[in-house]
Amino acid sequence: MGQILDSQDENYQGIVQYAVSLVDALLFIHYLAIVLLELRQLQPCFCVCVTRSTDGETRHYNLGQLR
Repeated sequence: MGQILDSQDENYQGIVQYAVSLVDALLFIHYLAIVLLELRQLQPCFCVCVTRSTDGETRHYNLGQLR
């Protein structure tokens, strides 16, 4: 009977180690996605502001990234 309990303890330890490594991998992917989204925000984006001389109405047009 002691042998059965020992094998179950080893099995549970393996399951817990697998779950911990899976959580670590998911956290790494999550943090990597956050960093990539923040870096994407840092790229220059251009906007053109057009002002009509007759009445001074202003409009903004987003051009996005120019490469």
